[in-house]
Parts: sequence; structure tokens; C-alpha cells
Amino acid sequence: MASDPQFVAALSHGLAILQCFSPERSNLTNGELARMTDMARSSVSRLTHTLLKLGYLDYDTGTRAYRLGLSVLPLQPAALAGTRVVESAAPEMQELADRFHGRVLLTVYDSFGLTVVHGTCTNPDIPAPSSVGCRYQIPRRAMGRAYIASCSLHEQEQILMHLAQGDDRRRGALQEERDYALSLYRDYGYCTSLGEIRPGNHSVSTTVNLAHLGRRLILSCGGPAELLPERILRDRIAPLLMKSASAIENISSRMPSPRVH
Repeated sequence: MASDPQFVAALSHGLAILQCFSPERSNLTNGELARMTDMARSSVSRLTHTLLKLGYLDYDTGTRAYRLGLSVLPLQPAALAGTRVVESAAPEMQELADRFHGRVLLTVYDSFGLTVVHGTCTNPDIPAPSSVGCRYQIPRRAMGRAYIASCSLHEQEQILMHLAQGDDRRRGALQEERDYALSLYRDYGYCTSLGEIRPGNHSVSTTVNLAHLGRRLILSCGGPAELLPERILRDRIAPLLMKSASAIENISSRMPSPRVH
């Protein structure tokens, strides 16, 4: 980005701080943020002080750590309303969940992970879908495989470099995972994960290309292996999933932009 005269580095650094927080990492110190962002601790300290003053961070005196402040809350519904992604995807996702009685998630790539945009599940025997904003790691997940398989080579390399964190052995394992994802996506147009994250849980994912927004989202179906054995997942669920992804793309492209009040 250094060659882009319009790029504001200070803003990108502040956003990098906010992107470190997740439901699993809700409280972070300056030292932890410095390690996660690869920024100097003094720089992180100035950024967290600024974000605290603006209400985007709160400071917990008990743990001496920061957490996201209430000022971030309006951003999520505003983002979803602006793109109208959920409005176009929700009916298709509901129909998909009704047809195979599993869990359906729509996620978007963000800062080397995947963030839930919308989820639905009609089966009371399956845990409720992850809440909006919940984040998932990329490796060995169907959604992660589908995303990385749809990336450019340059973006793939960026993701692998970040996830490997300088560990050559881990880099090799990630490259094998990337190659496997590419072969699945090339052969079928979707990617699967068959008990590789949680034993007894199967999932399948494909991309939703929103060309008018310059975005790729990931549509996923998942559930217990006894409900979704591999043959059913490939022969019945995957074609329905890809049909729903195509329908969401078409509906979203025809939707008018929200009115400006």
C-alpha cells in the first residue's frame, strides 16, 4: 500500500487494532495487540488511547486490558443494511435449511478469518447457528477452503504467510491444505470438511460472488454426519447449495440501493 498516495496508514493501523478483537479474544492488552498487529507497543498505545477517547474501545481497570466499546455497535447493522446482503440471502438460506434440516451460514472474509453475516437452522436437535459477527478460522473448514480456493494466487500467499507466522513446518501444512482446497473447488465448485474440525460434523461450502459490491461471500451448510453423510452431502446438499448461491447473486444484483434519507 506504500505506493498508493491515497492510502492513510494511520487509519489502517487503527482498524487493525479493532480487527484483533473477537468473541474468543474479547479483552486484549497493549502488549497482546502489539504482537498481533506487528506494531511497536508505543504506536499501539497511542492508537488505543485515541480509540478509547472516541468510544471504540473501553478499558477494564481490573484486567488492565481493552475491549470493544459501544461505538462499534451501529456499524454492524449499518453495514448489513447498506449492502442488503441479508435481505437478499435470508429467504434462500431459510429454504435451504428447511429442505435438509441443517445449519446454514453466510460468512465474509475479514482480516485472515471468516465472519458470520447471517445464519439459520430449523432443526432443534442442532445447536443454534453462530451469531452475527462470530469469527471462524480458515484452515480445514469447508468455508475456509472455499474462500482460499476462490482467491487470487497473491491473496492466497498473503493468507498463508500470515497464518504460518514464520513456521516453515506450518507453512508446508497450510500449502497442502490450500492445494487440497483448490482441487476440490476445481473438480466440484464447492469444498467439504468431513469431521476435520469436529468429529461427527460434516459441512459443504461454496462462494457467492457479489460483483456489484466487489465482494465474495461464503455460503455453507452443515450438521451431524448421521444427518449429512458424505454421499448425501455431495449428491443432494451441494447442488442445492450452489443453486442457492446463484440465486442470491442474481437477487442481490437486482436489488435497488437503500434510500438516502
